[in-house]
Amino acid sequence: MLIDCAPFTSVLTVIAQVAADAFIVPVRPTYLALAGALGWERCSRT
Repeated sequence: MLIDCAPFTSVLTVIAQVAADAFIVPVRPTYLALAGALGWERCSRT
């Protein structure tokens, strides 16, 4: 099953993260995008 979420953190995004077994996060190859993706990864681990 594929769950497509908006590119910001909301209640629905958090629920989708809890329901998912794995994540695919497309990121533009820029410094700020990578920094945001790493921050999102830290949040998803807690």
